[in-house]
Amino acid sequence: MKSKLTHSNLKNIRHLLIRSTNWIGDAIMTTPAVRAIRKNFPGAEISILAKSWVAPVFKNSPHADRVLIYDEGGRHCSLTGKLRLATDLKRCRFDAVILLQNAFEAALITFLAGIPVRIGFDSDARKLLLTHAVRRIPEIRKIHQTGYYLEILRGAGLMTDGQDLHLTVSHEDQNRAREILVSYGISQKDGLLVGINPGATFGTAKRWFPERYAALCKRLQKTVASDILIFGGPGEEALGQQICEEAGKRCVNLCGRTTLCEAMALIERCQLFVTNDSGLMHIAAALDIPQIAIFGSTDHVTTAPVSSMSRIVRVPTSCSPCLRPECPEKHHRCMNEITVDMVESAVYDHLSCVRQQCLTDEKFPCILISTLRVRDSRQIQGAKRPLCIPTQSVGTRLMRLTKLSAEKR
Repeated sequence: MKSKLTHSNLKNIRHLLIRSTNWIGDAIMTTPAVRAIRKNFPGAEISILAKSWVAPVFKNSPHADRVLIYDEGGRHCSLTGKLRLATDLKRCRFDAVILLQNAFEAALITFLAGIPVRIGFDSDARKLLLTHAVRRIPEIRKIHQTGYYLEILRGAGLMTDGQDLHLTVSHEDQNRAREILVSYGISQKDGLLVGINPGATFGTAKRWFPERYAALCKRLQKTVASDILIFGGPGEEALGQQICEEAGKRCVNLCGRTTLCEAMALIERCQLFVTNDSGLMHIAAALDIPQIAIFGSTDHVTTAPVSSMSRIVRVPTSCSPCLRPECPEKHHRCMNEITVDMVESAVYDHLSCVRQQCLTDEKFPCILISTLRVRDSRQIQGAKRPLCIPTQSVGTRLMRLTKLSAEKR
């Protein structure tokens, strides 16, 4: 790194740009860094440059003053568009930029924009484009991603502010969520509203099987669920429809039918969320929704949901995490060995842990107390016990847990 920021030149930064990451889950995991940046620059005007599908994550953030859209599909498309973006940023007269996004392009655009202070990891051969290049040592890539982004700030001599996620849903979006539920006849008066997220970007290796999600939905409908919402993005409509048809009534397919803002507000209304490793998983974690996250091919050490209300279900296999979009061995063992019984057991165990909160938190209807008694997880016969990890801490504690599990393989 060429130099660290000092108190004297911190005071000179009045207009600061943050370059966001390009995926929803990654963007959620940068929110501790964004909060810390605000604490380091309390008097600065902070803007976040984000692509359109990520921008809603920061739409209502108290830690940023405005969100600038990187219009990759329009104004900023192609090489000419990148130069146009650099010109757009130059007109904003930023004093500094912090690059949470690692690509060479991110550094090049801000270099061409003439932003005098440029902070980021020295990855992707961009060291010469940065004024404060933070060395990305191999150990940094092995820690949880919330900590990974905070290392950029530490390397530049800036303060951090913990690893808690942050996400704000606007009153407008909350009202819209209520309207959507009413349109489907969902009143939330006689059980839990359960969210299911069976999809995931980056290929099928991250996905638990739709028929197993459908079987889980059937079981939850008999015990804790009043209604079930199937979440998913464009292109996942058929996946949602398959689950709804197999699960039966009281199951609503929302795949491809909501904006990200609407999806966030609807997840906020859920009292249980069951999901693959995905962007919506991190949204549920940021909103502290009781959650079961199913992990297979991805690394639970680096991308676990950061919330005391989240639990991970995984079965360690010799080939996971492979981080591949499709199973290279064609057996998909990391997901195939996670049974419906395992996930159902994890649901009841986890809901039992939040049972006391039901007595004082209006978010959880009192029916949860009685429905949990109907089907205790210990009554599930023949259920092989998965590795079910609480994710309250993603620092040393979580790393110790996962190292111990690896040693037992």
